Amino acid sequence: MEHPRLDALPSLPWYLVLVFSALGAIANGFANGGRLPLVAPAAALGVATGAANQVLLALDLPALWANSLAAAVLGVLVVIVASRTGFPQQVLALVGITGALLPGIPVFFGILQEMGSGSGAAYFGTAAAISLGLGTGVTLGIYLAGLFVGLRDASSALPR
Repeated sequence: MEHPRLDALPSLPWYLVLVFSALGAIANGFANGGRLPLVAPAAALGVATGAANQVLLALDLPALWANSLAAAVLGVLVVIVASRTGFPQQVLALVGITGALLPGIPVFFGILQEMGSGSGAAYFGTAAAISLGLGTGVTLGIYLAGLFVGLRDASSALPR
């Protein structure tokens, strides 16, 4: 299959990243059965997580570290938002991750490499590492919120 070879993608301005992070989080909330009361918390978590990720990327952190640390920020925010809204922490973590942090670009580049008779293994490995970092980061954030924010239900999302 003929296709143009892309080695780099144009980047979006930061404000569009935040808009799409909010929209992605809201859409995921609706797709998973959320209703209107979930819109504002989902949008806020999408924007906050996207903003944290953009700041970390602007500091020249690799995507793996930027996404993992932004996920830790998300974990702290999830505990705070869950305690104020009553939504389960897992639901809030999911909308924040899908809104801003999923490794779509590495997967895209891996597919392009494979379609162009190259090896996409490095890109797929990066996507897998980012995915593991997201879960680890959110769990770390939830744990830290329990230690430092003092919310008594902060560890409810951690396995026992």
